[in-house]
Amino acid sequence: MKVAIVGCGYVGLAVGASFLDAHEVVFIDTDEKRLEMVAKGLTPIQDKPIEEALKAKRYETRKPENGYADCDLAIICVPTDFSEEKGEFDLTQVDVAVASIDASNKNIGICIKSTCPIGSTRRIAMRYPNHAFFCVPEFLRESRALEDCLNPSRIVIGCIDGKNSGDVYALFASAAQNKPEILVCSYEEAESIKLFSNTYLAMRVAFFNELDTYATEKGFNPQTIIHGVSLDPRIGDYYNHPSFGYGGYCLPKDSKQLLSSFGDIPEDLIQAVIHSNKTRKSVIVNRVLEEAKRRGGNIKVGIDRLVMKEGSTSFRQSPALDIISALNQSGVRLFLFEPLLNDGSFMGASLLRSESDLKGCDVILHTLKGEIEIL
Repeated sequence: MKVAIVGCGYVGLAVGASFLDAHEVVFIDTDEKRLEMVAKGLTPIQDKPIEEALKAKRYETRKPENGYADCDLAIICVPTDFSEEKGEFDLTQVDVAVASIDASNKNIGICIKSTCPIGSTRRIAMRYPNHAFFCVPEFLRESRALEDCLNPSRIVIGCIDGKNSGDVYALFASAAQNKPEILVCSYEEAESIKLFSNTYLAMRVAFFNELDTYATEKGFNPQTIIHGVSLDPRIGDYYNHPSFGYGGYCLPKDSKQLLSSFGDIPEDLIQAVIHSNKTRKSVIVNRVLEEAKRRGGNIKVGIDRLVMKEGSTSFRQSPALDIISALNQSGVRLFLFEPLLNDGSFMGASLLRSESDLKGCDVILHTLKGEIEIL
């Protein structure tokens, strides 16, 4: 099969790389510089496994104009940021991609991998009846995207009335080196699975963060309590590390979109998860300010990294960004160690060249560990 990957970002490159062994892949993007990088086997997201796959295999890169004429399937992997103004995802890039595909090839199948509001795929499909549409949500972890494409936890395929998944089923099954369960369902069910999955993960992060807040305020050892709680096999000893809040590109926006999707349907938990994340960041800020007050005023506060995972090069929606913004307004002096940034300053924080320079601070916030160190 000849597959067009629309969008050379984190998801698109990982998905496309997973097909290189068995299929013809065409990477398509509106950004010429990004296409030039991909053509050389380089990635704008600095992901070594993906770069190694691109350098070892053959593929094409094209601009959108007439880029789909000889392709069998187009997989849309463009960003869908949450618009606070609209109260839902901005699907502008998805709409542009679909229109471009339709203009180039009236018969090509279209798979939407971008995360969309529930009901979006069906609405788009109704506007373009010549195309077979599919919703195949991604469940990728930062820094492990290609691994998750090759060994997925599950493959969800949303199609019209949950039928006729055909070649799309075979395509994604062929890329999986393990034998995951493949769930074929309706568009809306596939979209719901993605949003509820990420909101559950956000809820789990929020739970252990609130446990940490309680234990710390009471003078208990949070790790002892977490370990004891997690020994229950129904809970499990995983995804249970306190942090400064859930962040990254997906969890914040997907939980907000799910809340928006509820509309008039009764709910309490989803909005509580979102509110809890704001509260957690306030707790961290207040701990720093209490230490400043105890020391009689202005103190030096160090931020150790913005990224939330080892190996990641992205700090989009990192909770550390909100914490820095809040601390900036309090008058404390901020210092930041983040190797991904150049010398100078960032959001009012002076950039440090080495992690050891943080030892000159009074308080250090370790983003990767979710810990506050008081010196």
